[in-house]
Amino acid sequence: DFDVPHNLVASYTWDIPSPRNLSGLLGAAISGWEVGGIAQVSNGTPFTPLIGGDPLGMMGDAFDIANRVPGCNPAHGGFNYLGPNPAKCFTPPTAPASFAAQCADFPGAATPPPSGQVYCGNLLGNAGRNSVIGPRIVNFDMSLVKNTHVPRISESFNVQFRVEAFNIFNHANFNSPVAHNVIFDGTGALADSQVGQASSTATTSRQMQVALKLAW
Repeated sequence: DFDVPHNLVASYTWDIPSPRNLSGLLGAAISGWEVGGIAQVSNGTPFTPLIGGDPLGMMGDAFDIANRVPGCNPAHGGFNYLGPNPAKCFTPPTAPASFAAQCADFPGAATPPPSGQVYCGNLLGNAGRNSVIGPRIVNFDMSLVKNTHVPRISESFNVQFRVEAFNIFNHANFNSPVAHNVIFDGTGALADSQVGQASSTATTSRQMQVALKLAW
């Protein structure tokens, strides 16, 4: 559930060079600046497309898995992560027509099964556990720091002014839609209008803070 195969986190600090031939108020104003930050880019966490209503009779265990349409990528991105038609890449489980007598029907299915197949409610789907990767995370935290050394007080006395921004680009990083990962209900119909929607974010919205620190 927590498998994130690619995760890049880079932290950096740059002491901006100060002109050597300036002094007085101008020299103090344009010297002592620092820029820093933390950048994170990673894959999302996986989740499982499910069927509600427990047609397998598993007594609540999450093994009622849908079928995956070959060659179809369900990840649409954004808030509606599985797209405007979340059932496009999934169907209820199917079996050969010769197996129909042993299948529990899905009377609410919106589309017919493939040719020569029947929907089979008591058959495990082929999508597999954690077969869909959730939204990726792209986040940048940044800081701007002004150090003003005051040698008249002491050699180590420093007045530091900081401006820090978290998620500076205000990028919406959604969590995997695990709260709405039930694609079909027990009849094979689309579970509800929120299928595939992300219900929470993995990072905050842009937040900023300022601070003044005295060091000696």
